[in-house]
Amino acid sequence: MTNSPLRPSSPLRLARPALLASGPVLYFAVVFLVLWAPLPFGSVEPWSIAVLRLSACALVVIWAVHAARVGVFVISRSMIQVPLYCAAAWAWIQSLSFGGAAISVDPFLTFQAAVTLLAFAVFVSAALLALDSAARIERAAGVLFWFAFALSVFGMIQSFTGTRSIYWLVESPVVNFFGPYVNKNHFAGLIEVLLPLGLGPLLTGAVPRDRRLMTLFVVTVILVAVALSRSRGGMIAIVAQVAVLIALTVVARRTSAGDGRRAPALAAIFAIILLVGAGVGWLGAGPITESLTTLPAAMSDQSETSRIEIWSATVSLISTHPIVGSGIGAYGTAILRHWPATEYSTLLYAHNDYLQVLADAGIPGAFLAILFVGLLGVALSRSIHITDPGLRGVALGAGVGCIGLLIHSVVDFNLQIPSNAIAFLFASAMLVRASSIGVPATARP
Repeated sequence: MTNSPLRPSSPLRLARPALLASGPVLYFAVVFLVLWAPLPFGSVEPWSIAVLRLSACALVVIWAVHAARVGVFVISRSMIQVPLYCAAAWAWIQSLSFGGAAISVDPFLTFQAAVTLLAFAVFVSAALLALDSAARIERAAGVLFWFAFALSVFGMIQSFTGTRSIYWLVESPVVNFFGPYVNKNHFAGLIEVLLPLGLGPLLTGAVPRDRRLMTLFVVTVILVAVALSRSRGGMIAIVAQVAVLIALTVVARRTSAGDGRRAPALAAIFAIILLVGAGVGWLGAGPITESLTTLPAAMSDQSETSRIEIWSATVSLISTHPIVGSGIGAYGTAILRHWPATEYSTLLYAHNDYLQVLADAGIPGAFLAILFVGLLGVALSRSIHITDPGLRGVALGAGVGCIGLLIHSVVDFNLQIPSNAIAFLFASAMLVRASSIGVPATARP
């Protein structure tokens, strides 16, 4: 292929993303989808899930229209897509009937999960195309960071008013909602992905001096919001994230060529600790202290059950379907044989994403999950060698955002919430693309 642009009348050809920009419409559509998904209660209701699926179809249409206009069909060859398409295919296989019986205990729900997984895979493919330059990656990170700030402010205001209704309009079935989420832990899960996108560039010294104080303020407000949400898992995950991000920043500065900037990592963290302490002290630390002190005795947010009991029932479920799983998306049906539903307790999730993968998808699902996380690890190790401090900060932040949600997944089901899954996948795409764009060929491991 020559470097000259192809005419619209030229035969449709395949090209790698590096050879042709994907167009602004696809970029804006992908970012908008990440911003919209949390607003309708995390997109957990059937109508909002349908919107996400239709949005994936819209992304394909935008993709195809752009290809027809320029005469080149742009594709990404990133391996990060493969586990997602394979997971969708495996869910479809589980839903099929073989000799009158299907692998899944609820083929209909598993087929619905296959459609959703396919939509997620298409979203990642579109994101890999849309994030075709360092400028786009950094711009998207900035937008999502400020979106986390806006959600945090909204959640705090909503909490201070004492309302029992989300948006002051829709009454929540539980009292521990925060922001647009019915479950406070899922608000914290989203923040775990978005916060490092702003904190990473701050620690790498990429934020201009005249904007550092404002960035510190935004980070502080977001952290105070997570603290006020009283999500134990969220607070623990964010503390771990900050520690990992500092370590990666130090390693990256020792590995990469000098960029002439001083990374204010320790100073920034010290300032954040002081500001968070002052903010929590002013707003009242009682609820937060109570939340943390009851952690050993409260492995659950439910009054009737504990996570230990749920995990035990899930392990029993895994033992009955150890190889092929009970069906992706069919956990709520399959667990009934091990956890009878009562008037007060209906179990839909394992409260541990790792156990749920094994229960739902068996060994094939576990292999695909390990492959996906392994590919993220490779991309994160490469991102340490990115020479541009801004892109390096975003890449490290995206990687640490994924790490935070994976940590939280030990005690919760954030990856079963569509909006949080989309944010996680978008951060994964950002990390992969940044490590591909920003690492010189001579510096790649």
